[in-house]
Formats: sequence, C-alpha cells, structure tokens
Amino acid sequence: MCDSEFSIYTMKGWIMPDIIYQVPVIAQSKTMSCWAAATAMLMSWKQGFVISEDRAAEIAGNNFLIAFRTNQGVTGAEIAELAQQLNLIAEPPSSLSPKGYRSLLSSKGPLWVGTAIFSATAPYRHVRILTGLRGRMKIPILC
Repeated sequence: MCDSEFSIYTMKGWIMPDIIYQVPVIAQSKTMSCWAAATAMLMSWKQGFVISEDRAAEIAGNNFLIAFRTNQGVTGAEIAELAQQLNLIAEPPSSLSPKGYRSLLSSKGPLWVGTAIFSATAPYRHVRILTGLRGRMKIPILC
C-alpha cells in the first residue's frame, strides 16, 4: 500500500493536513504495461480489493486486453477511450501547481498522471498514480 500516517503542518497561520490515499501498489509486469498497472491500481482503490493488470485491461475492453497481453503501449486517443470505458474523468493537459494537485486530490481521489517525454529518437510516455501530498505540498507521493 502507498500510505502514510496522518500529519498536520502549520504553514503561515493555517493548518494543512496531508492527503494520502491507501492505494494498492501494482507493479507493471511488462515493459509497456504502465497504463494497465495504473488502471488496476485505480480500480483496486475504487473497488476495495486488488484487481490485476490483466483483469483491468479485460474490463476496459477487448482491444485493451490484446494490447496488454501483447505488451503494447496505448496512444493518447486510446487513453481517452480507456477513460471513457471506465468512467474516469479526464482533465485537460496542464502543468499544475501543488495547490492544483491538492484540489484535484481532495475532490477526485488518487490521480492518473501521464507524462510525455520527447527525445531525439522517439516520444516516450509513462503513467503513474498520484496518491497524495505530504507536508508543505512539495512532496508528491507517486506509486
């Protein structure tokens, strides 16, 4: 589990509790399955019991199950389809401040955070789950 003890910090006259969600850690089992592991983590948190990458991909639809079993990543359009299939709320791409992340964590729960890195050879994408913020809103807790 990604979790922490509840803490309170005083910052310039106001009290800031940590936001920490207990989310089962599901390691990606294949080189291109971060999306399936992240999906399984969110689904496991929501359902209250652990769901495997394979089962999460199966629930999302046959094309996702095939992508998982054949070790394929997913495109941006496929991620939008995955979100729709699983009733996830997609936020527009942005560069959020810690306060922005705090607001989303408070109102939505753990967050699927995708990054895109563009190298000289090819674009690279990776997905992680943001499970909380600790302290002075500067320490993200990623699984």
